[in-house]
Amino acid sequence: MKAIVPRRIMISGLLRVALTVFVLGGTQLLWAQGVAKLNVSTFGETAIPSWPQHIGQLKGFFQQEGIEVKTFFLSSESQQLQAQLGGSLDITTMGSVTLINAVLKGADLAIVAAVVTRPPEVFVVTGDINSFADLKGKPIAISELFSSDSYVTKKLLESKGLKSGEYTLLQIGFSSARLAALQAGSVKGAILTFIAGQQALEAGFKQLADPKDLIDFPWNMINVKRDWAQKNRALLVRYLRALDRSISWMNTPRNAEEVIKFLAERTKTKDTLIAKTYEFMVSSRALQATLSEQVVEKAVDFMRETGDIKGSFEVKKIVDPSYLAEARR
Repeated sequence: MKAIVPRRIMISGLLRVALTVFVLGGTQLLWAQGVAKLNVSTFGETAIPSWPQHIGQLKGFFQQEGIEVKTFFLSSESQQLQAQLGGSLDITTMGSVTLINAVLKGADLAIVAAVVTRPPEVFVVTGDINSFADLKGKPIAISELFSSDSYVTKKLLESKGLKSGEYTLLQIGFSSARLAALQAGSVKGAILTFIAGQQALEAGFKQLADPKDLIDFPWNMINVKRDWAQKNRALLVRYLRALDRSISWMNTPRNAEEVIKFLAERTKTKDTLIAKTYEFMVSSRALQATLSEQVVEKAVDFMRETGDIKGSFEVKKIVDPSYLAEARR
């Protein structure tokens, strides 16, 4: 004989199951119909702009928003830009200068959030260089000619008495490649990430400038194609919510030990180097998602000084903070 289950008991049981699944699955239940996939790029796996991606995966912030993030570590901003314009990448992490130059050439891109709001870099030289004056006529490594580190390097050298044309800038690539160029002796100086800079000091190189000597400059931004963002607004908002949570969690002092341990293991970097870098990032409040036109205006102003921007250029043309604002509501 078929058992008869009272309707009330059946509904009660189903409700308990649903509640159990929700508690175990968190907000993933909200996206049970399918996990959204995003192709996101950032710099090398050890690079500071990549840290929030690592933490977001560790703590499940992206999963809780129903997002599967596939991260591509590309050391060249031009590679990121080409892939994004070609439709292979949904979201990129690039310097403000690269994006502004692309927009000047007609690309319909927008900055929707920040990651690193000031340069966490140091300027390192070979052992035979004792001052900036010694760099006159010498080769200096940058990533790419039209990049944020190129502009910051030129501004630093200018502040130390070296004019454009009194040194040679060589496009070498990401910080690890610039460090290798220093070690090979093919360049005499280079701006390096904080971690690479510490590694250079341990190897016997000299540091002529630390982050406080560099101009306050918007460093790493979250960028999207405007048409993609408009079509995928809800998804972009969820991504930014998870990213913002990652950054906030990292900036919370009680999480410092877990952050350092995890990032040291994830990036295969000495925990002492991660600890020094993390301390600087938190104390200087350089790791932030908050975006404003005033921040990006600093890059635009400098590009006007160098003549790369001629005539009027409205910052709001490249900045759209509405997605992050919605993510925080």
